[in-house]
Amino acid sequence: YNEQVSEVKLWLLNLIAGAAAGYPSFVRAKCAEVIASIARIEWPHNWPDLKPALLAASTNSSAAIVGLALSCWRHIAELAIEESKEVTPARRKDIITQLSEMAE
Repeated sequence: YNEQVSEVKLWLLNLIAGAAAGYPSFVRAKCAEVIASIARIEWPHNWPDLKPALLAASTNSSAAIVGLALSCWRHIAELAIEESKEVTPARRKDIITQLSEMAE
């Protein structure tokens, strides 16, 4: 299971790095949702490469990739503040702390 999750995360990081630039916008939007859903569980402790990948993507020359990165951050922020039994208060605080550190 862990190997499969690692492969999926690596594939998603490849999309963020630029592979998704040629995908239709609705596919990139779904990719952002998937990335955020996994980040809700894995990031930052079990997916430390996500933050640098999204930060790098936000300066990409492709508007499509910049949009993907920003969409990922938006979805992650929405998941962090949404009232859900799936996200514990401690987990929510961890995600919000990571997001806040980026704004400093």
